[in-house]
Amino acid sequence: MLLQRIIVDQLEKISGQSFLHKLATDKEYFKEVSRYLEENHKMSLEEFIISVYRSS
Repeated sequence: MLLQRIIVDQLEKISGQSFLHKLATDKEYFKEVSRYLEENHKMSLEEFIISVYRSS
């Protein structure tokens, strides 16, 4: 299992919502996740989502 999928699973556990639903309904969460990925992993949110869901 990819590290990205593990991260998404943990985020879903914490929020009680699917990762994509949380991104779609919470503007601040969307901004925070996007900023974190860009600053720490040099990856766009789109690239992250594709890498997670393409592998599952």
